[in-house]
Amino acid sequence: MVPPDAIAVVFAPGPVAPSAVAALTLSPLNPAPGTIVNGTVSLGGQAPASGVTVSFLTADASVLPAPPPLFIPAGQTSANFSFTAGGAALQVPTLAKLYVTDGSTSRQSSLTVTPVVNVSSVNVNPVEGGFAATGTINLSIPAQAGGATVTLSSSSPLVTLPASVTVPPGSTNATFSVTTSSVTVTTSVPVSATYNGFSVSGTVTLNPAPVVAVSTLNLPLTQIGGQPVTGTVTVTNFPRNPEGVVITLSSGDTKTMASSVVTIPQFAYSATFTLPTTVVTGTKGVSLKAIYGTSNITANISILPIPTITIVQADYFTDTQVFKCLRLRRRLPT
Repeated sequence: MVPPDAIAVVFAPGPVAPSAVAALTLSPLNPAPGTIVNGTVSLGGQAPASGVTVSFLTADASVLPAPPPLFIPAGQTSANFSFTAGGAALQVPTLAKLYVTDGSTSRQSSLTVTPVVNVSSVNVNPVEGGFAATGTINLSIPAQAGGATVTLSSSSPLVTLPASVTVPPGSTNATFSVTTSSVTVTTSVPVSATYNGFSVSGTVTLNPAPVVAVSTLNLPLTQIGGQPVTGTVTVTNFPRNPEGVVITLSSGDTKTMASSVVTIPQFAYSATFTLPTTVVTGTKGVSLKAIYGTSNITANISILPIPTITIVQADYFTDTQVFKCLRLRRRLPT
């Protein structure tokens, strides 16, 4: 084997025979690993009666394996041969040289074994339908000069992919954003990635939104009749739809406290509401039910009468017409 840094093969000195090796040609000159390379050895003239046997030498048999000796029959000026390019483990193009000799004269030819970049996988993280996801393209080896532009496609309008994604030179992967639509049941959407005429498939799993249900309903313990009641309703998961969710507030005594509705906005977990009340002559317990879909929750409040004020003692200075003292007692409701 010729050392990697060899620049010539030296043979015994002497005049060049007319039938000596004159040229070595190879095709293609940029084969991929595993590609069949065809070669031709040409002589300076016709081979003698005994024919000519030539041998091959290579600097790196793992990239460019040396073919077996080649016999050129008498009277012929050339012969063809072939071999399979190596370099299956290459990640960058590699120059390789092949030498041919008839024992007195040598020639050489070079070729560049160029590894083939293929897309090896396309992956998209599972996501709740309606939310963005992240996908990843993986290549078999690092992208070569200029990068690798991989074409993407989706089999369903539920998943929208960019038309393509470019893996930078020297990298083996790149990420991309995925837009999805909401679903009511778990749905698998096939996607594919194509590069150099080779395609791989993947799957995007879309999950339905979690169930939104009424979680809590908070009211004050008491309120004076005629004054508004302020409360808060909370749901288990935030609404995904732009219009939010509408919670029905159903009063158990609409004459004392009104019913109403309240909207919890998209991406919010709760909303505050205000309900008007009427003046009562005695304490009244009122229930309020918050309803959404099949879920509901109830809270209670006591509506109190307006407290009365009674003057229990008054002293007057008649000469000045001014009150000296006024004491008030507040009578609480029973």
